[in-house]
Amino acid sequence: MTQRVTVRATPFFCMVSMLLSQAAALASAQPQRPPPPPPGLSPDRVAAVTTFLRPTSSGAVLVRDVWSPRGRDGRRTCEVTLQRYDARMAPVGRPQSIYRGSPVRAGIAVKGDAVLIAMINGSATPFVKVAFVPERGAPRTVTVTRPGGGAARGFTPSSVVAADNPEGFTVLWQEEPSDAQGRGAASYMVSFGPDGALRGAARAVGVPWALGALAWNGHGYHLAAFYDGSDRGQTRICLVTLTREGTPEQHPWWAAPPDDPSDLQMAQSAAGMVVLYRGGADGSHVYSFVSTAIGQWGREPAHPPELGTVDATEPVGLRLDAQGAAQLVSLPARPPRG
Repeated sequence: MTQRVTVRATPFFCMVSMLLSQAAALASAQPQRPPPPPPGLSPDRVAAVTTFLRPTSSGAVLVRDVWSPRGRDGRRTCEVTLQRYDARMAPVGRPQSIYRGSPVRAGIAVKGDAVLIAMINGSATPFVKVAFVPERGAPRTVTVTRPGGGAARGFTPSSVVAADNPEGFTVLWQEEPSDAQGRGAASYMVSFGPDGALRGAARAVGVPWALGALAWNGHGYHLAAFYDGSDRGQTRICLVTLTREGTPEQHPWWAAPPDDPSDLQMAQSAAGMVVLYRGGADGSHVYSFVSTAIGQWGREPAHPPELGTVDATEPVGLRLDAQGAAQLVSLPARPPRG
C-alpha cells in the first residue's frame, strides 16, 4: 500500500524520491518464476547434465555438472569435472574432478587459461563453494560465507553466474525464500583475485532478476537476466548494466524476443557487448547479437541472426575473432567411434 504525505520538496527529498521510484520499477520487473530448464535437464528418474564450453588462451575448457538419477532414498549425487582442449579442440590429458557430493548448480569464468567455477547448493544444508583451477596444478576450493545467516532466514541458493575482470573474478549468486510468504529473491556478490584468492566478504546487491550471464564491460558489468518464463517459448533475455560494486544503473531492457534461451554467454568487444545463446523449441539454434546502447523496457527487439545450428546435446561456446565478431565454438558431446 502506498501512503501519501505532504513534504517540502528539498533537493535531498527529490533524490530519495527518485531512488525509491527506481527501486519500485526494478522490483516490478522481477520474474514470477525462473526460466524453463535448459535442454538436457532431465526428469528425476534419469541423469541430468549441464555443460559449459568456454575458450581459453590456449584452446578451450569444458566443465560438466553431472547429476545422477535419484536413488531409492530419493537423493541425487553430483560430480563436476573440467576437461581442457588445445587450439585444435583436441583433449589435453584427462578430465579433472572438481567436486563430488550433493547436487550443485554452477557458473564459470575464464581468465587466460585459469578457470573459476562457482557452485551453489540449495538443499537442507545449503552452501556456496568456489573452485579455482590454475593452468597447471590442482584445483583449490573455498566455501563462501553467506551474508546475513541465509539459512536462518529461510533462504537457499538458487542460481549463480561468474565473470572475469581486471582485478580477477566476480561471482554473483541469488537466493530464494524457501517459504510462501511472498518475499523477493536476495542476491550477493563476492570478489576473487587472479589467483583465486577470496577478496573480502560477500555483500548484498540489489539484483532481483533471474540470473542469466555476467560479463565485464570496461567500467562495470553487463548482466543478462531472464524475464517471464511462465511457459515454454515465453522467456526473454533482458540486459542491465551494473557498477563494479553490483548496483543496477538503470531499468533492464528487452534484448531478445521470447524464446527458450539457454547456454547464455557474453563477451565485450570494441563494438559493444556480444551476446550468444541457444534457442528454439529443441535448443538446436544458436543466436548472437551485439548490444551497443541502453535499450528500453517493453520495446520489442529485432530477432537476432542465427550463428549456426547444433545438436541439442552439443556444448557450445562464444569466441570473438580478430574483428570482435562472434564465433561459435562447438564440441561434439560424444567423440566419434573408430
